Amino acid sequence: MLIRFLLPCLVQFPDQLSNCFPQCGNPSPNYLYYIDMELTNVLPDYQNARGRPCYRPEDEPLGFGLLTTKPLHHIPTFPIFSRSGGREQSNFTSLVPVAPVQADTNEQKHSTSPWPGHPT
Repeated sequence: MLIRFLLPCLVQFPDQLSNCFPQCGNPSPNYLYYIDMELTNVLPDYQNARGRPCYRPEDEPLGFGLLTTKPLHHIPTFPIFSRSGGREQSNFTSLVPVAPVQADTNEQKHSTSPWPGHPT
């Protein structure tokens, strides 16, 4: 019971990522942050100790995006390591408008939980 009481106090969420979901009709600007990742250090075959089949994604694009109404501070470069090797990332920022149809679609996607019984 004590853990259930203390858990909300221990979890901290950045203010820049709270209450920043783009809304239809909101006059605030929308910022799109795209983090692009590129494979730089391919793992050699001798490090595949379990003999798992590995694909070589050197030429495949990989990245993710954040759409928010709040500007984020500078995002420093950071190393990412995957089963395929080390990756370097670069950031891209853009101001984008959100149409009412897109806002409704995004709200439906993010308001439904993929796990039954999980709070949204």
